[in-house]
Amino acid sequence: MIHEQFNLAPLHKDFDMQLYKTVMKQDKNLVKSYATKESRKLYEQHSNVAKGIHFAECFTRFDYSKHGILFAKIKLEHNIMDYILRFFHNRFPLFTIAIEADKKTHVIDKNRIIKVYNQNINTTIAKLESKLPVDPFFKDLEIEEDLWNTYYDSQYISQRRNLKLMNKMMPKKYRNDIAEETIAKRCHSLKEFI
Repeated sequence: MIHEQFNLAPLHKDFDMQLYKTVMKQDKNLVKSYATKESRKLYEQHSNVAKGIHFAECFTRFDYSKHGILFAKIKLEHNIMDYILRFFHNRFPLFTIAIEADKKTHVIDKNRIIKVYNQNINTTIAKLESKLPVDPFFKDLEIEEDLWNTYYDSQYISQRRNLKLMNKMMPKKYRNDIAEETIAKRCHSLKEFI
């Protein structure tokens, strides 16, 4: 049961196995209530990893290939790529998912097989496309960036702009390539849409 409290801690970038062993030897009641310095530190690591997983799942924006490949570039702070790949595979089981992080491209195919390529995502996508047929779903799909920009543009109302809340809910380090951020920079009034 105590292991479940800290099950994500080993994925933390600064995880220390000695710290983990120390916590597991401590009194179970003290550990459950995070009363020791070591258990608090281990829980903090667990919590940071959980936040990293949550943000990666929320702020990853995919592009698509005509061959049924969804791909994105993300920055990960912890060793959570397997969690992220499995999450997106469960969400989009009919597609191959390719995610670039730390100059490596991680791919999970339709059969849940994970492969790591030591190359950028464009090279990996070209290699995968040569092996895969054109997906009928994507064959005639032409979604342009303007469509999404128009959608986000119409939903954004400057009178409701709350930067404090936006910074809390969407930290700046995750906003680099998402359309919502570019739209939020523009100001529109409610009267423009009435």
